[in-house]
Amino acid sequence: MKVFRPINNNIVSAVDENGAEIIAIGTGIGYKARPGDMIPADKIKKIYRMDDQDINNRIKDSLLSIPGEYIEIACDILEYAQNTLKQNLYERTFITLANHICFAVQRHNDGMVFENALLDSVRQFYAPEYEIGIHALDMIEQRLGIRFVVDEAASIAMYILNAEYDISVRDTFEATTLIKEILTIIERETGCTLSQEQDYSECFLAFLKYLVMCAINKETASENDDKLYSLLQNELADEMRCVSMIAAHIGNQCGYIMPGDEMSNLALHIHKLCASRPGSEPAKDIIIASPVDGVIVPISQVNDPVFSEDILGRGIAIKPRSENVTAPADAKISLMLSSGHAVNLLTDDGVELLVHIGIDTVKLKGRHYTICKNKDDYVRTGDVLIEFDGAAIIEEGFDTAISVVVCNPDDFSKIAFSAEGPVKTGQPLITIQR
Repeated sequence: MKVFRPINNNIVSAVDENGAEIIAIGTGIGYKARPGDMIPADKIKKIYRMDDQDINNRIKDSLLSIPGEYIEIACDILEYAQNTLKQNLYERTFITLANHICFAVQRHNDGMVFENALLDSVRQFYAPEYEIGIHALDMIEQRLGIRFVVDEAASIAMYILNAEYDISVRDTFEATTLIKEILTIIERETGCTLSQEQDYSECFLAFLKYLVMCAINKETASENDDKLYSLLQNELADEMRCVSMIAAHIGNQCGYIMPGDEMSNLALHIHKLCASRPGSEPAKDIIIASPVDGVIVPISQVNDPVFSEDILGRGIAIKPRSENVTAPADAKISLMLSSGHAVNLLTDDGVELLVHIGIDTVKLKGRHYTICKNKDDYVRTGDVLIEFDGAAIIEEGFDTAISVVVCNPDDFSKIAFSAEGPVKTGQPLITIQR
């Protein structure tokens, strides 16, 4: 690697083995360097390659006005950030960070006290980056003998965010402010008083960051899910009203139209956030009732691996003693097989249920079954869904065991089944915790 032009004692514009111009940083590599001199590889600390020559020229001009020690500190901070966050960062951020350190030193020497209005917000919403900022203050104190106030840690954290997302300082400021404003709207519209770190789950904050970055960059990664959106309009009306206020605010601030999927996801986050706040009532258990009279048996005893091995979900089985299969919960019928031997339901609590009557009874092609409700019907607990002739089914050589299966078990924290033994229609069969 050859020197093209020295910029200062520690930085040179150089030419690599492919003839491309680069910026090389290393202690003393520019001292008394002349064009054409070879640079020892072991002295190079950082190499920056810029595809755009105009950017390259602007960077070189900027470097001329920044003391080399500040540039080295900025490089070391970004290297520490990259190792800590375990992701590649946009390289040109080292220029703006070095420039910030330069001005921060000037302010400190002039006795000016810097206050960052977003200190608390950065500390809450971008904890990993803020901790990197604190480490950077230690590094600066060790190198320069200056101890900055913690507000500077938040400022440095915002430069780290620039490097993560390749956005400007202004955009970082806007993103942080927007998150703060979204939380204010949530508190105002729901009456849910949030207690900072205790209520901001990692998942919720990650979604907010994603949302505001999409808004600022005007990039939409999701698609509209009209079914979920329509369902939540009814089931989480208050949360969806709050989300509409947020969507309007984001639209006014960024000119961004929030897709239905993002609105639905935000409503679910708000519901969970407010339900888990201190002082809120614990969520009630979801009860799935028995659809028939009979005897409860473990589903592992059902002679069909689809059910016994939990392929379709987690469930329980009943040896029926009645012949009316009723709705086990308030629900909408999402599928009623024409053969009448099975029905899928989506309950008001979001449980996807399958009620399957008999083993291999699809082969009966509807014989001995009478369908009483249709697809898309809304049913209440206890409404008759299907009638069947148990004796006739057995006479044809089929088992009448009824399987009741929760098809989306991963959506819930716990699923408990009633003990083996007799059960009456409407009695608790499955207890689900959100």
